[in-house]
Amino acid sequence: MFLKSESVKETLKDYHYLEVLSVDKDYPNVLKVSIKERREIYTFVHGEKVYVTDENGFVLSDSYSYHPVDKKIKLTFGQGVNVLDVVPGNIIKTENDAILTSVFNIVKNVNLTDCIESVEIMKPFLTDTDYDVVFKAFTGVEIHIEGVLDRGEQKIINAFKVYDEKLSDYQKTYGKIESFFVSEKENGVVVREYFRVTYEGSDIDFNVWRFCRGIYAKETSCHYWRWIV
Repeated sequence: MFLKSESVKETLKDYHYLEVLSVDKDYPNVLKVSIKERREIYTFVHGEKVYVTDENGFVLSDSYSYHPVDKKIKLTFGQGVNVLDVVPGNIIKTENDAILTSVFNIVKNVNLTDCIESVEIMKPFLTDTDYDVVFKAFTGVEIHIEGVLDRGEQKIINAFKVYDEKLSDYQKTYGKIESFFVSEKENGVVVREYFRVTYEGSDIDFNVWRFCRGIYAKETSCHYWRWIV
């Protein structure tokens, strides 16, 4: 009756693999605790240690050795992405936590956690505000997303649709897919915006959304759907 729910939560925080969803009292003598086990998803090296995190970047454990047989996504921080603090029981801290959160959310929302081998986050030019992300599939092909903070989820969806539906089994074993969002202007006015996907530098027209003088159009082959914005 006199046990504090917050004390229970604080005690369970020491078990990093358990996420406490709720703590409820059922008087007079029952305590109901709802928990979820955190799944190991990412592994990355920082300093002399190897860290393991869940799908949200919550650090589960650390060690001085790496086990390459483990089926975890290798997370790499490239140029312009500085890790500030890594402590088991906490979220990874970087100079820009928004980019890390965006990447983790995109991977979850597009259900990529079981089909990619590695993720690399980088800032292509140190003066830019956005970041690029490189996903490497288990088959060998790389998927490059330019500007993940700007429509990043749709760019990834477009890229993996090309991977799934446009590439042959042989093409999936090598090469690079790049996904962009292009905004074209005339005299300072936007006249056309569209998603662009390339494989080894060649355009692949797949579900391209175009903007032209106030009208959006979805273009697939010779069929068009339009509506006024």
